[in-house]
Amino acid sequence: MKIVKIKLENIKSYGQGPIIEFHPGVNFISGKNGCGKTTILEGIGYALFDYNPYSNIVKIIREGHKRGKITVWFSFDDDILYRVERDVGKGITNWRIYEEGDETEIVSGKYETKTWIGEKLGMPEGKDISKIYSDIIGVTQGEITTYFKISSETKRKDHFNPILGIEDYREAYKKTSSLPNSLLLKIERIDSEIKQIGVKTEKYDEKKAALDKIETEFKKIKLKFVGKKKEFELKDKELKNLEKIRDRINKLETKLKVAFEAIKNKKDKIGKLKKEVTDAQKASNLVKKKTEGYTKYLKAEEKHTKEEGKKPLKKELENKEQKLRISIKSAESGIQTSKRENLKNEKKLKEKIILEKKKESEISKPYKQNLSKLKLLNKDLHLIKELEKQMDLLNTKYDGIKQVNLKIKGLRLQVKKKNYRIDCLKEDLKKIKILPEIEKNIKKLKSEIKIKEGKIKALDEKIESYEQSISKGGICPILNKTCERISEDILTKKIRDLKKQITMLSLEIGPRNKDLNEFENKRDELIRISSKKDSIKEEMSDMFKLKEDIKDLEKQISVGNINTLIKKIKSVFKRLKFSIKIKDLKNKSKILEDLSLILGDLKIATKELKKEINRKKTICERIKTEQETKLQHSMDYINKLKEELEEVRLEKDELKEKTSLINNEKKKLGIIKLKLKPLVGLDKSLDGLNKIIKLNKRKYLDYIANIKEAKSLEKRKKQLENTNLALKKESNQQDFINNQLSIIEPKFKLESYSKLKSIVSGLLREKTEIQSLFEEFGRNAKKLNEEIKEMEKYKINIKRFEKNKKELEEVYELLKFIRDILNRVGKPIAQRYLNTLSASANLIYNTLSDEKVEFTWEQDYMIRLRDNKGVREFIQLSGGEQMCAALAVQLALAKEFSNVGTAIFDEPTSNLDDSRCDFLAETLGKVRDEYGFQQLFIISHDETFCSLTEQEIHLEKVEGRTKLV
Repeated sequence: MKIVKIKLENIKSYGQGPIIEFHPGVNFISGKNGCGKTTILEGIGYALFDYNPYSNIVKIIREGHKRGKITVWFSFDDDILYRVERDVGKGITNWRIYEEGDETEIVSGKYETKTWIGEKLGMPEGKDISKIYSDIIGVTQGEITTYFKISSETKRKDHFNPILGIEDYREAYKKTSSLPNSLLLKIERIDSEIKQIGVKTEKYDEKKAALDKIETEFKKIKLKFVGKKKEFELKDKELKNLEKIRDRINKLETKLKVAFEAIKNKKDKIGKLKKEVTDAQKASNLVKKKTEGYTKYLKAEEKHTKEEGKKPLKKELENKEQKLRISIKSAESGIQTSKRENLKNEKKLKEKIILEKKKESEISKPYKQNLSKLKLLNKDLHLIKELEKQMDLLNTKYDGIKQVNLKIKGLRLQVKKKNYRIDCLKEDLKKIKILPEIEKNIKKLKSEIKIKEGKIKALDEKIESYEQSISKGGICPILNKTCERISEDILTKKIRDLKKQITMLSLEIGPRNKDLNEFENKRDELIRISSKKDSIKEEMSDMFKLKEDIKDLEKQISVGNINTLIKKIKSVFKRLKFSIKIKDLKNKSKILEDLSLILGDLKIATKELKKEINRKKTICERIKTEQETKLQHSMDYINKLKEELEEVRLEKDELKEKTSLINNEKKKLGIIKLKLKPLVGLDKSLDGLNKIIKLNKRKYLDYIANIKEAKSLEKRKKQLENTNLALKKESNQQDFINNQLSIIEPKFKLESYSKLKSIVSGLLREKTEIQSLFEEFGRNAKKLNEEIKEMEKYKINIKRFEKNKKELEEVYELLKFIRDILNRVGKPIAQRYLNTLSASANLIYNTLSDEKVEFTWEQDYMIRLRDNKGVREFIQLSGGEQMCAALAVQLALAKEFSNVGTAIFDEPTSNLDDSRCDFLAETLGKVRDEYGFQQLFIISHDETFCSLTEQEIHLEKVEGRTKLV
């Protein structure tokens, strides 16, 4: 496996990238602690092997981000470039593999991806690739030597046994101990099942013979039944036709009876309807007479009910009026007394407030005087601030002048440099005079070379034509005949002479070409120099600008401006009544010295002023606080009195609210009076309405009694008309039925019908007898068939059970054989594994350490070194020896137990001295070549590996982000 490159996005100190590329061979990842070296190891482990060194993988996400991503490009022996992408975040499990250049997923999901990588690496089924990575391929910093230092043998075995799979044989023997017994139990169960099923299939042949006999009888009865069925169906058809005619006659006779009855009913109905029409006519006449009395009664009744409904309203309004009058009287008497008390309290409080205010004014006079003093002092402080600002301006001016002086010095240096450059350019330009002469020489040489090249070309063409004529056998190209002048010998001589001429000409061209190159180089140089004419002008203009800049900068230093600033500062000191002696500036050359002295004097003076004003201010502020406390007391008392006064006023407002409430009650009383006005003559109007109701009651009752009958007059007339029409229809129907009966009755004869009926009943009896026999045979056959099928199923089951029994017996024998092997072979194979690893680690250790010692990794997983001095265990070794020994075992494990071809070392030089570091760096390449590793990764801040590795990846942390240098 080759890891080609990695990209970490929002992982720890990595932002968006960078893409870090790896080479075959030894890759050295260097940088200071905390720059993200180990993060590369963790990224490879998590993306390719599902190795997670954290309790929560979200911890590796960069601070301030919710998700990150790891992308690793890698390849196997098939040389196809794959890309694995793994997202990191809360609840995110995206893990997928692509073939580079194709965006369709090869695999995705945790289980599928792990399985795919494991298969590609040739890992044994069931081996956890994350464990192989953490224990063998990429052992993290500080853990390379950890498990070899453990003094307890059992703890060492707990760690290494699962890696090497040594306990697998013993474990397999233990786990399979219960299997033989369970197999024997299964075989016994199958035997009992076969016996039980065998009992159920004993009568199979007997039942099969009985079924065959029933089937032959069944066929005979079936033929007989079919014949009788046909005979019965013919006779039954004749009978049904006669029955249809009989039924038709019966239907027509019943219809005739119905028609007769209907005609009779219709005639009776017409008599009744005529009587009802006369009664309805009488009722309508009576209703017309009583209509006026009826309407008067209804109106009076309606009005009476309305007036009666107003009585309870009148009573209610009278009660409300009485209650309101009583409540208004009691409320008015209470308000009068509380108004008097309120006025007394208000007067007393106002008097107290006036007295307290007089006291307050006596205190406030000296307080105001003190305040005015403080204001003056604050003004003085403000003036000092103004003074400080002016002084800051003066300071900036001073700094500005300093900078201007420096700039002027710099510009003068530039002017000197420019002058020197201009002088150099002028000397170069003197050489341009030779340029036209050189151009002439170039032209002359070119024409000479061209002539000579033309001659060579003509000679080449001649040689070509001679060679063609030689190839044609001395034939003349014009006459197409053989010629003595162009025979092969003559032509070859001519070709030789021509070739001599060409060599002479080419020898002459050589030195001329050399001279031409020299002249062209000179010409190019002179052209380059001539182009410098413009640069002289530019340099001259630049120098002029620089001089102008110097003049401008000198103008910036004005003594007048600084003197005006000093005058302003003096005026501020005068306003503060402080005398200070400062001379005005006169000379530009001494300006910086004079200014520094003036600034020193001003600083001392402002400090003294500030001290004096602050002292006075503290005295005034102390007096102010004393007076403020006194004023605060009187103010608090006045506020208390005001609060009491406010309470009195609130009571006053409450009294006002109460009076407004009484006024509202009075308004309500007025409304009730208005509502009662229209209800005064209610009793009189009710009496008048009662009289009208008594007079018209008889007419109302007569109208009610006859109105229904009167309204049904039109309806009954219509019913009478419809009934007469229906009577006509019924008589027509009666005539039609009589005609139908006269046509159908001759077709039906009772004697032939009864004779045919007896024949059909006889045939039906015979048919049913045969059918019952037929059905009985069918049921018996079906029953026997089901029983035989059930028995056949049992027979199939017996065969299946016998097959299972045979298979289980074979498995039992094989299991006995395997368990015997596991019991005997486990320990020797384990020992062999360890011996192979130990031998491999021995060779690697001697290569890494450049020592000739016997290195063994024994059954108790303790590393031991044997030399002339004796045997030393891992704990007795020096730090460097321990590191080399641990690395040797790690490399041996990586070589023997994985097809990865990659190993990662995180800080392998942590316990090594300088000489061992150098040697380890030199020998790692040899180890890679000798033991078949495609890639080795060294993560270290030790620079020893820089010059001795194929690829160095140097990382730096800049502003919290890892960057590739």
